[in-house]
Amino acid sequence: MPPTRNAAGPGRVQRARRPAAEATRGARRADETDIELGQRLWQLRLHRGVTRREAAERLGVTAQQVQKYELGQDRLSIGRLVRLAALLETPLPVLIDGLGEQDGTAEPALERAQRHAESCALMQSFALIDHGELREMVLNLADRLARLPAGESGSMPASTPRR
Repeated sequence: MPPTRNAAGPGRVQRARRPAAEATRGARRADETDIELGQRLWQLRLHRGVTRREAAERLGVTAQQVQKYELGQDRLSIGRLVRLAALLETPLPVLIDGLGEQDGTAEPALERAQRHAESCALMQSFALIDHGELREMVLNLADRLARLPAGESGSMPASTPRR
């Protein structure tokens, strides 16, 4: 683009901005998907007992940068996302499954992140069950519980913390 005269002073020249460059920069900004991913990462990190400082050291960034990822303020590179998934002992496909899907549910993002963290924990615990009949019993129990109508399970006893 041709240079334009700057109104700030005579003889000063500035280049006009290219609209395409602005569009490219906008595409790199964090969006709703980044926020949802950040919330999942935060929940999983807390669930695994990994400190923000430990995560930062493994990623080669500052703890403040990890916080920005978790808040969805900055985007993660795929390399860092893969390293974070390994640190959190969560397969990458499980971590990103359903991100950005608008399915019409009104479930808040934090609740979805908590549910996701619990699902990951359940899958990892299930994978540690060696006995085939026990695995089948767990699957049957989960299936029966999932089919209960809402509110039919009555009052649930207070849960005990895991681990």
